[in-house]
Amino acid sequence: MKEMITRFFQAQLTRLQREQMRGELLSLSDQTLADAGFSRELLLEGIHAWPWRIPQGENLEPLDLSAIQGCWVRMMGKRGEAQARLVA
Repeated sequence: MKEMITRFFQAQLTRLQREQMRGELLSLSDQTLADAGFSRELLLEGIHAWPWRIPQGENLEPLDLSAIQGCWVRMMGKRGEAQARLVA
């Protein structure tokens, strides 16, 4: 019984984290989403369309990151909180 309750709460936590991440991703521009490999269409379908990635093999051009001196990256922390860090 304890194992079943644990799995239930883990599933609920995962769902909440994905909803939060989905909301953050939907606030980004189409270009930023595409650059990061996410599909807005899949994001709009909801959390059941996880992981929202652009299907491989769609002739994606590699990003040239050589000109970037530093940028802030938003991400999810281990406990689901939003974090930002400077990437050199």
